[in-house]
Amino acid sequence: MYKEAMDDALNLLYGMRLPHPTDCAFSPPETPIPNVVFNTSNPVEDNDNLKAMEVLASKRISPQLSSVYGPHLTCEVTLAQAKLLISIASCISCVPQKPTAHDLQFVSPDLQNEMKNRSNPIPPKAGSRRGSSQFDDTRSNFSAFSNSSTSKYVNKLFTKRERPMGQQLLKGMLLAVAENLTSAITRTLE
Repeated sequence: MYKEAMDDALNLLYGMRLPHPTDCAFSPPETPIPNVVFNTSNPVEDNDNLKAMEVLASKRISPQLSSVYGPHLTCEVTLAQAKLLISIASCISCVPQKPTAHDLQFVSPDLQNEMKNRSNPIPPKAGSRRGSSQFDDTRSNFSAFSNSSTSKYVNKLFTKRERPMGQQLLKGMLLAVAENLTSAITRTLE
């Protein structure tokens, strides 16, 4: 079930099999889909499954594809992506560990330096809580990653980590990414 859902989600996120506007064939995707397979017969923390979840968690719909899908379908695909991540997380039978900003640090120091050097820092939202700097750091990591021009700075979220990831942290990270996807939709509706 998850293999097919993962394949369909990646096809939608990368724009596979979209009709060509002037031909009876399909338009090629903007970027090729990584060759990853989610194997349900292996444990969730299997390296191949981690790679597949990493691709799913890190991919955002590009602005060009969003204009083809339109706002409603773009929101529906993003919600389906979040639901799939939540569904995978629900298969892990443990209490999720809340990831820290360091756990979700999946952009390289080069990007962080570039963002620090920006002349116009992003002001905090009205009504934001004081003392939530760790939460703000996590959000800034997600926001930085969501920008398509930053893809060259992306490090691995689930694989090739400094320290091993347990099931509790994996579940927490999957839920944190899903929360970010849904909050991005909410921010656009405000």
